[in-house]
Amino acid sequence: MFPIDIETCRQCGGRLRVIASIEQPALIERILGHLGRATGAVDPGHSLDMVRRVWPEIA
Repeated sequence: MFPIDIETCRQCGGRLRVIASIEQPALIERILGHLGRATGAVDPGHSLDMVRRVWPEIA
């Protein structure tokens, strides 16, 4: 779905595993705000656009 491999560490190549899936928009915005990342309304159908806006280095 995204142009990244979520099961492989980009730095060391080690195996990663998903331990949580956060899907509530308010909680996502709160976490991103705490991290100093961009927040704002995004069409849920454009998840990849959100990923690219928040983490442009993976685009």
